[in-house]
Amino acid sequence: MKQTGVIPRIMLLSFCLFVVTINSTAQKVTLSYKNVPFEKVLNSIKKQTGLALVFSEQLVDVNRKVSINVTSVEVHDVLKQLLAGTNVDFEIKNNKLYLLEKKTVESGISGNPSIRITGLVTDEKGDPIIGATVMESSTNKGTITDINGNFDLAIPAKGKLTVSYIGYQTKIISVTEGGFLKVSLAEATKALEEIIVIGYGTMKKSDINAAIVSVKPENLEINAAPSLTQMLSGKAAGLTILGGSAQPGGGAEILIRGAASVGAGNEPLYVIDGFPISNTNVDPGSGTRYSQGSRNILNTINPNDIASIEILKDASATAIYGARGCNGVILITTKRGGSGLKVEYSGNYSVQAIAKRPDMLTNRELMEETNNYMYEEYLIRYKAYPYGTREVNTLPAFRPRYTESDISSAGAGTDWYGLITQMGQINQQNISINKGNDDTKVMFSLNYFDQQGVIKTSGLQRFSGRLNLDQKLSSWFDYGISLSGSVLENRNAAIGGSENENSGIIQSALQYSPNIQPVKDENGEYILNPSQALIPNPLSFLEITDNTTDKRWLSNAFINMHLSKYVVLKLTAGMDDQRARRKVYLPKTFMYGKGQNGVATINDITKVDYMTEAVLTYNRNFKDIHKFSGMMGYSFQQFNVEGLSANTYDFFTDAFLFNRLSIGEGDAKVDSWRSRSVMASYFGRVQYALKDRYLFTVTARVDGSDKFGENNKYGFFPSGAFAWRVSQEEFMQSQKLISDLKLRVSLGQTGNSNIGNNAYEYYAANGRNYYLGGIETTGVGLIQLANPDLKWETSTELNLGIDYGFFNNRVSGSVEIFKKQISDLLSARRLMSSSILGSVPANVGKTESKGFELTLATRNITGPFAWNSNLTLTSYRDRWVERSPDVILQPFETATDPLRSVYGFIPDGIMQPGETVSYMPQLIPGQMKIKDLNTLKDGKVVAGPDGKIDVADMVFLGTNTPDFTMGIENSFSFMNFDLSFFLYASVGALGWSHLNYKYGTGFEILKIKDGNNYLAEIKDRWSSKNMNSTMPSGLRNPYLLAGHYAHEDASFLRMKNITLGYDLSERIIKNNHINKCRVYVDVQNVFTVTDFSGLDPEVEDNSAPYPLQRTFSVGLNLSFN
Repeated sequence: MKQTGVIPRIMLLSFCLFVVTINSTAQKVTLSYKNVPFEKVLNSIKKQTGLALVFSEQLVDVNRKVSINVTSVEVHDVLKQLLAGTNVDFEIKNNKLYLLEKKTVESGISGNPSIRITGLVTDEKGDPIIGATVMESSTNKGTITDINGNFDLAIPAKGKLTVSYIGYQTKIISVTEGGFLKVSLAEATKALEEIIVIGYGTMKKSDINAAIVSVKPENLEINAAPSLTQMLSGKAAGLTILGGSAQPGGGAEILIRGAASVGAGNEPLYVIDGFPISNTNVDPGSGTRYSQGSRNILNTINPNDIASIEILKDASATAIYGARGCNGVILITTKRGGSGLKVEYSGNYSVQAIAKRPDMLTNRELMEETNNYMYEEYLIRYKAYPYGTREVNTLPAFRPRYTESDISSAGAGTDWYGLITQMGQINQQNISINKGNDDTKVMFSLNYFDQQGVIKTSGLQRFSGRLNLDQKLSSWFDYGISLSGSVLENRNAAIGGSENENSGIIQSALQYSPNIQPVKDENGEYILNPSQALIPNPLSFLEITDNTTDKRWLSNAFINMHLSKYVVLKLTAGMDDQRARRKVYLPKTFMYGKGQNGVATINDITKVDYMTEAVLTYNRNFKDIHKFSGMMGYSFQQFNVEGLSANTYDFFTDAFLFNRLSIGEGDAKVDSWRSRSVMASYFGRVQYALKDRYLFTVTARVDGSDKFGENNKYGFFPSGAFAWRVSQEEFMQSQKLISDLKLRVSLGQTGNSNIGNNAYEYYAANGRNYYLGGIETTGVGLIQLANPDLKWETSTELNLGIDYGFFNNRVSGSVEIFKKQISDLLSARRLMSSSILGSVPANVGKTESKGFELTLATRNITGPFAWNSNLTLTSYRDRWVERSPDVILQPFETATDPLRSVYGFIPDGIMQPGETVSYMPQLIPGQMKIKDLNTLKDGKVVAGPDGKIDVADMVFLGTNTPDFTMGIENSFSFMNFDLSFFLYASVGALGWSHLNYKYGTGFEILKIKDGNNYLAEIKDRWSSKNMNSTMPSGLRNPYLLAGHYAHEDASFLRMKNITLGYDLSERIIKNNHINKCRVYVDVQNVFTVTDFSGLDPEVEDNSAPYPLQRTFSVGLNLSFN
């Protein structure tokens, strides 16, 4: 509790210091100069007032001699005196001094007719450019844009305007008539001079010799999701996002260059503003039988605060993070303050509808199909056609369960799925204030996000704030603070694919009989189906109270000491404090609350990570021929996790929920736990560039962890990289086709230390209690055996890359080829049955990943109508290289199979009446035949049938990994309109519709006799009345195990997003301080093209998946000063 109180006070104090610093700027000056250049006086004013100067040297003669002698005089009066008799005026706003052209009404220029042009100069994002120079080419008459980016100029008719600003491409415009002109300037050499964040530093993109992808927030759709995870899907080559839950704040599997680790996880390392966060999800369990699904570890981070995202892919880029860089690194940099004042607001409201809902049987249809199923059983029992030779008219009369009268009066019945779902809603509001001067810069933001899920018991609400402060105290000393705080309130739905008594709200709604009425009985309890005695009424789940409160404070402070012109020492300290509390109450109105007279559970998890770092950097440029930079540092991190749980039952009333555990009369259970680990690291990097053409990098890191055995506490992870900027060579300067060409190669090693607790032997109370003297005593037993030789999982990676640009970078991108081998895989080795425990932590086996990545960006059309395109493509293959010696392979497996392989039987159609399948003697008509392909001989598979179906007939079908994933984005702009759409494709992965298997005919539909509901598609199954169907009959096939023929192609193409926006700035900018006003409409998950038979190939990971939503949004973006 003490730690959490410190951070808010630090944030408040820092903000107050900022306000005092910004608003205490002196506005009186003392000057005493005689016959000196005007520039010298301006610099003195700047130093005394803290005002930033904005002017054009074409307008202001800085060499003009001036004299002035004043003491403590208002700066406005001083400027009037200095500018008297000139055509220059001034304006002071947002801590900036603007020197502007005096506005005069002119009827002509040099005797020629003149026209008056007013206009607005912006960058490519629509933000105004302050201080841009606007010149008329023939007269050299010009002005600069004001604080809103506006200009006003009289020029000759049919003149030409030259608009320029430092860092932007100059634009020349022919003007034939007066009026308003909007000019957008493109950044000069934007692609090559872009600053990229790397581990412990930044670099120009042109100097990078590693595989790094940068994603800017303006390329993400941040209006309909609380986390950036799903927003990154398809946005960066090499990044793959698989599956995940579609619930509010649901998690997903994020992979960088494959998933070749089999026991230590494949999640990348996230670094937020220099702080590496651990991937442990602070999400307490419910203490009940129900799952709440997966959560995203980045839900606490406001995506609106993000300035850039860098994805480090190869070993040259990730080796600086050593033992935590094996799976790639995602660097998240948040926005920081700038000069002047800028206030930004964004707000959006969204509604969400289920993209595709399961089509279940109505009550009438369920009755009909129950009768039909029982009729087939009747024919089988009496061995009548088509299951035997007897004629139906010779059999005893069939008695259906439901009469024609029952069926005709049944109606549609209860739509349980419809009763537990709703139209989802999202409301998001975000405001940020960016203010500063040359010495102090601050960014402050607040965010509110509220999502009501499409499942009624689900939702997420977030309140977050951020304060980033940069303070320059002297020319050699500055410091900065990054503080963020967030509070998440999760409404947890009981979801998941468990069955029967463990069925969650979705599972129960799918299988519950539509014949049951959605009402309570006279005792206030929901009506239950006696034939489904273990399954709660779906509506009773709405009575459960299950909430998780997640609080996070992420703080990071640094100081920079510029020890010389070339040497900087940076000291950093940070803390990531996460505290989550989950409170659950199962009331008496719920089946499994009633059985225990009400059940209350409270679970707490607290995770606090501390970090201290010291980094010394050296940068020097020798005559622009030799550029050298070096960096060395030390890092120490401590990871602390502890938990507490309390559970009791038997309450006399539901009124108190979980707020008075003491009144529960049942046996209370209280437990607690704690873990701690540390990591100490030494790292360094040396970079050398010769003539900006030949780029060398060498990186090394030594990591020490208390998790590993006594003999391997430290690991060494080196890397090296070289790049050749071919386009900078002299022999390339005469050609026009290639504007950028860089060849890259890198080789290095990284590690993985994700092994859970540690490699040491330890004991714990494991439930083996015993009686001593008639008293039960808690028993303690060995939980884990020690392995002093356990060491780091090591990844060795080779990367070849090409960065290219053609036609002045109108076509640009990169190509990457990589090969990564992971050795000493962290897992467990099985022990003999005589051992105390069954396994011991060990390094076992070796895997390999190979892949190809492509990035392509094109500027197809430029001008008033602009069209830009971006394409990313990712392809990788993971396979085994070496397995653990104690692994016993199935006959159909090989030692070098791909990871995530899928094996199964090959279907051979439906058995028809009169057909004999000799190798499947128990098969009956209507069931799926399997091909007899192979023979099992001496434990090995030999080609050729053997007259029976066994494991020898199972074959490799493919993998759950896509052959490739691809993202295609197109953006258009015309006048004030902008339109963009984003397509995402995943091709080649095998999937399995858990929903179709359970609620279709993939296995059996026996429970239809108990009132269990099924998909409407079973009406078309094979039966004695429908023998042309290719769908199995739903009668249990004795030769098939679960899902062994149900895998199918899960390829899909999804229109992820369409956005249409309109910029209102031109209409309102003349009358107030608003410099950007954009309204937009947006649709996400517009449509999906796929042959996958289930609900969705991306999110269907169990038989009752949280449904994917189609989201419709309307939003507003404002920027003003």
